[in-house]
Amino acid sequence: MAAGNVNGDGLSEWLIAAPMAADAGVESGTVYAHSIVRDVRTCCESTPNSLGCLPTVLWSGMPSVANAQPFTIGATQVINQKSGFLFYGFAPQLVLGLGSSRGVVAPTRRTPNQLSGGNAQPGDCSGAFD
Repeated sequence: MAAGNVNGDGLSEWLIAAPMAADAGVESGTVYAHSIVRDVRTCCESTPNSLGCLPTVLWSGMPSVANAQPFTIGATQVINQKSGFLFYGFAPQLVLGLGSSRGVVAPTRRTPNQLSGGNAQPGDCSGAFD
């Protein structure tokens, strides 16, 4: 048995060897890899939006295939009355470019476009995404 980040995804895996578990011959075996999932966390820091506010990522619940309770991701301190989306992934990786950063490695997901809501006027950071 061993542990480490064997596939470069930023998560640790448990490696369990099973000698002679395959039918390929006398000196064959199998290695089982199980990912170790950490707690939910943000992977990179916010950058100020055009109004100088720092959006904050938040979540509720715990992601789990075995748990039917919802897991939601959101953001606050977003510019009000603007269309946007949330972008998220399953493992950390900092990628810089074009004046912004991406804190997750592929495969990634994004929510459908949504209106941030908040105060009607003037422009401020009272919006949020969920």
